[in-house]
Amino acid sequence: MGKLAPVLREGDILEANYWPEPVRVIAVKVIGRKVQIFATGVNSRTAYDHTLSQQQLQEEVRITKPGLLEFSGDGVSFRLAVEAWRIRLAHEFDPHFAVSVSQIDLLSHQLEAIYHYMLPLTHYGDGQNSREDYADISR
Repeated sequence: MGKLAPVLREGDILEANYWPEPVRVIAVKVIGRKVQIFATGVNSRTAYDHTLSQQQLQEEVRITKPGLLEFSGDGVSFRLAVEAWRIRLAHEFDPHFAVSVSQIDLLSHQLEAIYHYMLPLTHYGDGQNSREDYADISR
């Protein structure tokens, strides 16, 4: 049973002629050269208990959907991505989000100057704006 033991896991969805519907594995028990599969029907939630040989498992049973999720990814990158999405979504609901989370207390005329006059003029990355563009605003 060495080849199949790590393959069948709790939560796997199996299909075979032994069951009238796809089944979700609840437990797998190795008994000598045979494997006992405890499963429930995906649609009907009917309990099934079948003991199959290693050859029957390899030839007749298909794993259609792996069960348990793998959490072996890079946690730091995941946290960075989640934080980026949090900030992006927060900005969509609160355009002044950057100011609200900073520890700077801006006055209302400063907020108006930045959000209503200076930011609409910026063209990110094209280098078209110069100091003269901003000087016109102050006049």
